[in-house]
Amino acid sequence: MTSDAHTPDYRWLLDRDERPWYPTVRLFRQSETRDYVSVLDRVRTELRKLVAAR
Repeated sequence: MTSDAHTPDYRWLLDRDERPWYPTVRLFRQSETRDYVSVLDRVRTELRKLVAAR
């Protein structure tokens, strides 16, 4: 059995950042392969929002 490394498991849903079965988890995806900078920028932005809210 082969799998495409760029196709996530169906349980992770393709069109959403949140997961219904993991309400406290947020998924940050690459928009392009190996595009880690944009992912880390989005994570940084969300972390700053969380810190500011406290």
